[in-house]
Amino acid sequence: GSVALEELVSRYHRPLVVYLLRRGMPKDKAEDHVQEFFTWVIERRLLERPVHDPERRFRGWLLTTFKRFLKDRRSIRQQAFESGVVNVPVDENDQPAIAPASGITPELAFECQLAWDLTRRAYRVLETRISEPWRYRLFMEKTTADQRGEKPSWEELASRIGEPGRTGDQLAYAFKALQTQAYEVLRKLVAAEADCSDGPAVEREIGRLFEAIRRGPPELNE
Repeated sequence: GSVALEELVSRYHRPLVVYLLRRGMPKDKAEDHVQEFFTWVIERRLLERPVHDPERRFRGWLLTTFKRFLKDRRSIRQQAFESGVVNVPVDENDQPAIAPASGITPELAFECQLAWDLTRRAYRVLETRISEPWRYRLFMEKTTADQRGEKPSWEELASRIGEPGRTGDQLAYAFKALQTQAYEVLRKLVAAEADCSDGPAVEREIGRLFEAIRRGPPELNE
């Protein structure tokens, strides 16, 4: 019911919207389509059915189901138009778009957004577990710099986080410990996302997540 819908929306709303944006659909229309899809999934109790085995990702099933939903929706609208029930033809923005020159297809944009959102969730969990705010500032500052390809010195990082008295050794030790904590948080989230407790399978999922993040930044920021 409402709990299942809330969880579905929190995890997949933005990635599905990004998928439609990459297909050339306006954002407001994409938002409406995604919300209709979530309601459709809940009403048909699709989440209560076994949809995948340990080697098939739930997000893959969800995206395939979303594509089917869009196709059926277009078919119904086209039939209504042809029979004269409605006087508006199928919108060309509902049709699959050609992959842009950047190589970021709608499917890859979906994966990238999902990966970034999942990583941010892990960071928010991590923040609640850190008693000293400067440690979280350090983690986010260095992680963001690494993602941008920047190489700030520990001295510069100390200045950025407002802790100029911290030594390089202190910061390096703290960051390494935070990386370990963040990875464990992320691992638990990925295991829950994939509905899988198998260690190697979870590690493969994390590898796919990092690969998606390396492909590009998220299209929708928080």
